[in-house]
Formats: sequence, structure tokens, C-alpha cells
Amino acid sequence: AAHLVAPYGFYYLYIGSGPRRPGDFGDQVTKISNASVVHVDTKLGGYSHDLRLPTVAHAVNALAANTRCLGVLLSVPCDTWSAIRFNKDDGSPSPLRDCDYPSGIPNADGSLPAAVETANIVADVACNAAHACAKHGGHVIAESPVPRGAKSPFAIVGRERHASFGHTNQ
Repeated sequence: AAHLVAPYGFYYLYIGSGPRRPGDFGDQVTKISNASVVHVDTKLGGYSHDLRLPTVAHAVNALAANTRCLGVLLSVPCDTWSAIRFNKDDGSPSPLRDCDYPSGIPNADGSLPAAVETANIVADVACNAAHACAKHGGHVIAESPVPRGAKSPFAIVGRERHASFGHTNQ
């Protein structure tokens, strides 16, 4: 189950699925259709599901580009994009991104924090897979917290500089 290969027949690709559980997306799909779900998450497949590895990124993209892939569901970790990083409470983590640096606030030496680099790679691979699926007419759903920055319809005072997963400077 750890290796990423296309199953027989139609399927969905669930990137960042987390561990399998009763009633999850895979269970629901199999209850209503003949399609299956390829679950991709390091909690399931360890390194063989690590999107930072070029061989895994290639395999995921190939799965998404396969015309038997009906859709891609993205649920990548949101911790580096989290609006909670703008809380002023003691103990809240510092922002790693903002509206001026949506790809990551650089360290003093100009490098990006390791957590941001990792999150960017995972997001790029996931978004590339979504694009590959959409290109052949497949469906794409991206699960992510709503933006809380100043220009967002979901803005929150104190989080005006928040840059979300889907952030643009428009």
C-alpha cells in the first residue's frame, strides 16, 4: 500500500489524507461508486509518500495525469500559513509568511526557514498534481483554512498581514 501506483479502474488521488479512519473520504467514495482512492500521506507510507522526494513527486504527478484519475483532493499541512501565527498571546508561534512574503519570510541570511521550504515543496508538488488532473478534465478540491488578511472577506483584526495558502497580492 505504500507504493504509489495507479489502481485498476477509475480513482481519486487524496494528497495529505492522514491515517485511514472509518467514514473517511475513501470509505465514502467506495460506498457510492466503483472508483477507489489513492491515499498519499507520510503517516501511511513514510518516505514512499514524502512529496519532497523527486521520485515520489514524479509518481504523484503521474497518478494525477492519468486519465483514469477522476479528481485530486489536496489537504496539505497548513501550519506555516496558519493565521494563529499572528496571535499576540505568549507562546503563539511567530509568522513565517505575510502579505509581503507569501513564499516565506527570509531569515537574516536570506534563506527561508526549513519548515517553510518543506511546506513550499509539498504545496508545489500538490498543486502541480492538481493541475495535471485538471488538464485532462479531472476535478480538484483544495482544503485549506480561509485567508484572514486585510483584503479578505474573512479578515480578522490583528491578522491583516496574514498570507494564506492561496495568497495573491491582488
